[in-house]
Amino acid sequence: MIQPLLHQTVQLSIDSYIKKPSHSLLLVAPDGTGKYFIAQWIANRLNLEMLTISVAEDKKLISIDQIKLLYTQTRTGSPLAMIIRDAHRMSVDAQNAFLKLLEEPPENTYFILTAHSLDQVLQTIRSRCQIISVPSPSTDDIQVYVTNNNLYDVKPDQLKPLLATTRGQFGTIHQLITDNDERTKHLETAGEAKQFYSGSPYERFALLQHHSFDPQWARALLNILAIILETLLHQSAPDTTRVAKLTEQAKLIDTTASSLAVSGNPKIHLSRLAVSL
Repeated sequence: MIQPLLHQTVQLSIDSYIKKPSHSLLLVAPDGTGKYFIAQWIANRLNLEMLTISVAEDKKLISIDQIKLLYTQTRTGSPLAMIIRDAHRMSVDAQNAFLKLLEEPPENTYFILTAHSLDQVLQTIRSRCQIISVPSPSTDDIQVYVTNNNLYDVKPDQLKPLLATTRGQFGTIHQLITDNDERTKHLETAGEAKQFYSGSPYERFALLQHHSFDPQWARALLNILAIILETLLHQSAPDTTRVAKLTEQAKLIDTTASSLAVSGNPKIHLSRLAVSL
């Protein structure tokens, strides 16, 4: 397993942890940074079997039932890394149930939690974890890392659009450059986002209908639209009129994304965006 791209201070912290691992580690990093990959790499360095708990596909939170299953899965005594992916998405009941495991950790079991922030993780859990914050690497560092790593079959000219359409999030970029199908899909959506932004309402409706208002595609489209607006806002800083218009468009995209997350009706919200953008 290849080593993830880490800031020198983070590397030192993780090396120290690996030399003398505590029973619970919490990796804190923004979404898309690659903290789950880092968690897997740590477990691999410790020569531990890995088991991941994450939000079920049709759910919004990690449930108490998922955590209760850990009680039986950790009784074998064999060396095990239990990775709680997106620990901030555990329900309160699930966190309280998990706390009991942390208070009396099973022998040879190590818990590695990931979270994008500490706010939604109970203080009682945080206090029992070694916490390592993982900052996002710079785009220059990512370019050097990818170029120097022969395992990545991607050329510098192919990397540039990925950096531009992912906010330089290394975890997302790592996934895209190691999965040809995902990379192709992402770049196609990026092209469609540009078409959507510059097109007429009629052209936008045609694009939406072509994808049958698919929610997963819609979320990817909105994310890239938001990045396009961020870039344009940065470029238009001196032009106050232009900035005001772009700001309103950014708010429309953000409102649409929030509405989709709440009600899940992409046809209504995306149709409104197609007319208003």
